[in-house]
Amino acid sequence: WGMNAPFLGLGSSYASQSHITVPTQLGTDTNWKTAAAGFGFFLAVKNDNTLWAWGGGDNGQLGNGTTTSSPLPIQIGTATDWETVEADSQSSFAIKTDGTLWAWGRNINGQLGNGTQTNLFIPTQITTTSDWQAISTGSVTTSSALKTDGSLYSWGSNEFGTLGDGTYVNQLSPLRINSCDLDTEDFDKNQKANLYPNPVQNNLF
Repeated sequence: WGMNAPFLGLGSSYASQSHITVPTQLGTDTNWKTAAAGFGFFLAVKNDNTLWAWGGGDNGQLGNGTTTSSPLPIQIGTATDWETVEADSQSSFAIKTDGTLWAWGRNINGQLGNGTQTNLFIPTQITTTSDWQAISTGSVTTSSALKTDGSLYSWGSNEFGTLGDGTYVNQLSPLRINSCDLDTEDFDKNQKANLYPNPVQNNLF
């Protein structure tokens, strides 16, 4: 539901409606796992870990190798190892089940993280590492991601200091953001500490 421009993916029978004001089922499939919305386009992963996209594609954000829009969900490539997707206004991101990071679409401020400012029309691996855990995007073409070791990386536009590196300089590739890294040796053994949640898994508060 929402603005139906260029396409919400509901097909030609809804083409004349500029807005869909109630939740409306998209097709008949019942095997969608996760989805993300950009500005006028959408990404989704099914339970079989296939990647799908629809809506506007003027900057290659659908990942179908063109700048052509799609009124209905189309499968992107044939890979069956996609885990999660994320989108900003006209850029697309995904993490595969093997922990690799992928991006495509608009790249005006280097928000795709491939070291250039050139748009990408198909999913392209970003860095050679395979320990990416989560990615988030911002409205000012800034991208941030976490690795499995808890380290934070960011790249893209830094106009307002949004990268967190203490500068206003754009970054075209993932940049590790310095933080307080503590090892067990750094804690005072004479001080009492309460851990929450217990047992601790990913986060320590």
